[in-house]
Order: sequence, then structure tokens, then C-alpha cells
Amino acid sequence: MDTLSELLTRLEAKRAQRPPRLQRQNYKRDAAVLLPLIQTTDGVALLFEVRSKKLKAQPREICFPGGRVECTDGDYASTALRETSEELGLPAASVHVDGPLDWLLTSWAVLVQPFVGHLDLPMPPPGAEETGVASPQGVAGNGVASVLHGLRPNPDEVDELFYVPVQYLLAHPPRTARVRMYSEIGEIEPPGLPLSQVPGMVTGRRERPGFDLYFYEYAGHVIWGMTAEILHGFLARFEEELRQ
Repeated sequence: MDTLSELLTRLEAKRAQRPPRLQRQNYKRDAAVLLPLIQTTDGVALLFEVRSKKLKAQPREICFPGGRVECTDGDYASTALRETSEELGLPAASVHVDGPLDWLLTSWAVLVQPFVGHLDLPMPPPGAEETGVASPQGVAGNGVASVLHGLRPNPDEVDELFYVPVQYLLAHPPRTARVRMYSEIGEIEPPGLPLSQVPGMVTGRRERPGFDLYFYEYAGHVIWGMTAEILHGFLARFEEELRQ
């Protein structure tokens, strides 16, 4: 079974082969997320958040730590570090942003810079069992400690933390669905532009290229949307390194 340091060495070698590249076009706002790798008794795993039910946008959906780039952030890596520390209740010194992954341009015009990283987690008490799930109130389930012992996620943003072993993700490909997209020219302001004189203009409802939605399932959780797309890209790019 791989150790975290061995996996990090292989990931670094693969990332060095080329710079990050865009996956989509057209963006209006920027965000950064961290794919946090941790060492567990199940091998190397990825940590996920369940968004707080208090949030107006995507409550109780699953995501990676991260958020919008703030004007005080020096760069995208600083955003990923700040957001991860704030959301997990973990000192910034315990969050390691190891390197950038491929950019993602979402269908709703958000440019996302993902990073792969790893966490220095507090050691659980001797003899403690591992549950792999934590909440703002502490470790879930019967209250025993786990590899997530000591994490106190921000209750305003996170309802729960859980991890999924990397080998499980590789062995269980996602379900997929195709999303169809359409566009329609609305009213032009101010009026008066003769659309008939615009080369290539097609009025009415028009089908546009769609995209695939991925759905990963684990222990009652469904990982989908932007998080699943970033996860799918990471697993596809580093599959050989992750399987060793």
C-alpha cells in the first residue's frame, strides 16, 4: 500500500510534464479549490465537505474546500490555502498546496483553479478507531476518534467531512448523464439592429454543445457537478500514478 509521500513524489513528476490548461471557455468570476490528500488506514484518500444546510447556494451538496478569489489573495494558491484553513478549522501551516491542476471553466461562467495538496492532521488518541467522518461537533457516529480527529469545520459553511479512498474511486467509475444546452436570441437594447444583416445570425431556439455530468457514489454520498468534474479530471490524468 502506498504512503502519502510516495504518491506525492509521483504526482509532482507528472505535473512537471506540462503547465495547467483550460478546460472551458468564457468566465466572469474566479475561484480556487483544493483536492486534499490524507493518509488513512484505507490508504491515501481524498477529503470532501458536505456544505452547510444554512447556505443559500447548493446546501448539503458535496464539494472540495475552496471558494471565490478575494482581492486580498495574492494568487489562486493563496485562495485555496485560506479557504481550506477556514472551512476545516485547520491552521494554515497544516495545509499544503502542492501544485495546480487543469483549469475548469464551468457552463455558468466560473473559472476554477484546482490544486492538489495534502493535510497535516492531528494525531488521534492511542487505540482510537477510525470512522472517516467528522462534523462541526466532532467525529460522527459513536463518537470515537478517527484520522479526522481534531478537525472542527466551520459550521456556517460545512455540515460534515468525510473521505473516500483513492483506490475506491479508481475501482468505481462514475455514472454519467448528458446535459443538453440551448440558446435563444432575446431582445436587443436599444432596438433597431437588423438581425438579417448580421452574418451567421440564427434566430430562435438553437441547440448548443452539451457536456457530461458525473456522479460518484460512496457510503450514501453522491458527488456530482463541478466537484465531480474536477475529480474526474484528476483521476483520469493521474490514474497510472494513483494505481501504483
